Amino acid sequence: MVARRVFGQAPRCVLVHAKDAAPQERVFIVRKAIAALAVVMVLMGSVPASAETIAEQGQRIYNTVIKPASNPYTAFDRLSDSQQKAVTVYMNNTKVTKSSSSGTRSTSTSYVRRSTGARVLATETCKYHVVTVTVRGPLDNTLLKWNQQIDWCYSLGKITSIVATRWNTTHAIFWQFDQIGEKETWGTGSSSGGAFSQAHFKLCFYGDIGCVDSSNPWIRQTISNGYSIAWSGGA
Repeated sequence: MVARRVFGQAPRCVLVHAKDAAPQERVFIVRKAIAALAVVMVLMGSVPASAETIAEQGQRIYNTVIKPASNPYTAFDRLSDSQQKAVTVYMNNTKVTKSSSSGTRSTSTSYVRRSTGARVLATETCKYHVVTVTVRGPLDNTLLKWNQQIDWCYSLGKITSIVATRWNTTHAIFWQFDQIGEKETWGTGSSSGGAFSQAHFKLCFYGDIGCVDSSNPWIRQTISNGYSIAWSGGA
């Protein structure tokens, strides 16, 4: 039923059933009824005005409750079970991104003696190369980073020295660096060399929950011909 104003007469309203209305008017009646029903459902809570995913709920709780807390672990323990689940989902590692940068530190020229006894003018070049593996959460939130840098010098196509440096960066509360599981550096005196490492991180909470997730990022850098660099990484 809908109220219709009758024109050409004194202003008054009459009730018109949808089936008795003209086709265009019938469509208008149905649309108005659907719109009114939708408003009622929102007001009654049957349909949320804006849906929030579990990860988004976890992000909100993390930013407003966990991060400002003087003791994040105590703050987490005080959350409800559903809130703790949301934070855990937000903190889970779901994707990995990788990046690298490189450059030349120095170049020097000097005479060196070959195995034949001949003295030749040789140039020694020293370079660096850094690789970062970033582990991210479901909303592209940065959880942790594993980094490896090699500094090496080469001359006449051979590596004269090589040093590898590794370090970790944790960007999210509850993610902890555990240990370096494996590391290796090789190549001095050879035309090829490189470095490899793999680290262990874990996501842990106090109490009965314990550790619920882990990540094992790794990086490999390979030098060929003394100067050419190739790299790979993952988690």
